[in-house]
Amino acid sequence: MEIKTFHGFEDFCVEKFENTDEWYYGIYPTWMSNVEVAEECGKGREYAGSKLCFFNKTGRSYEPIKQEKNVYLETPVYDKASNSFGILRYNFNKRILQAIAYKMKKVLK
Repeated sequence: MEIKTFHGFEDFCVEKFENTDEWYYGIYPTWMSNVEVAEECGKGREYAGSKLCFFNKTGRSYEPIKQEKNVYLETPVYDKASNSFGILRYNFNKRILQAIAYKMKKVLK
């Protein structure tokens, strides 16, 4: 078993994407669902926002979408054929749901 360590991301639960040994992801916080965030925002409470990071096997990290208040990011998916990621972004400020395709630029090793 090989253990990967990503320094500076101790609050994240880093997981490997299916379909690849190259990419990992982490979302913080992990303890709320989109339904719970919607309920909190509906009551006028503020959600700090999800922070999403991608990591490649060399240990480099990428933050494809900056953290925003009252914006929840779902667990991303990876498409090996296009080397891209799919992300659902719930913006409770504007009450919209976005499906985002994020294509990684060439990764330096």
